[in-house]
Amino acid sequence: MTNPQRIASGAFGLLLSACASLPPSQIDPQHWQMSGRIGLWQNQQQESGQLSWLQCGNHYSKIRLTGPVGVGGAEIISTADGASVDYRGEHHRAANAETLAADIGWPLPVSALRFWLRGQAAPDAPLSAKLSASGQLSELQQYGWHIQFSRHSDSTDALPKSIDARRDELRLKLIIKTWRDAQQECQP
Repeated sequence: MTNPQRIASGAFGLLLSACASLPPSQIDPQHWQMSGRIGLWQNQQQESGQLSWLQCGNHYSKIRLTGPVGVGGAEIISTADGASVDYRGEHHRAANAETLAADIGWPLPVSALRFWLRGQAAPDAPLSAKLSASGQLSELQQYGWHIQFSRHSDSTDALPKSIDARRDELRLKLIIKTWRDAQQECQP
């Protein structure tokens, strides 16, 4: 490889690594995308897979769940007009994503989860919380769920790296791999 090719290749590698690891403060809180692993335990049953979440403001989200090896899955799209799911070759609509998630066996508070993923309480809902020494949310009780957050660092703007949430016989575990700013994906 010639010297200019090495420089270009190195610069491209640095650019890719910089995009993949934007500091949390540089990710728009209204337009973001995350990916990671998700596990759900219900009584003695466990399901796990990959999760990809695109959030575009208050009125659009696309949540993609895929099986452990990328097989199967569901895609839930929420808009101001309601929600739809594509699951097992069928398309269904409902008033909200929570209804559709429950219909496919994932009874989760999707509208609250959008905030919990970022280490925040859902707005306008009663809560009980514990803060870390740096003032970050470390535990939260909301909508009957008890949520614990683990963060990448102790700075005040660090996003969670994992979330463990429990309610009755349900347990949800999220391990977040990547955060990206999604302003470009959210453009009409």
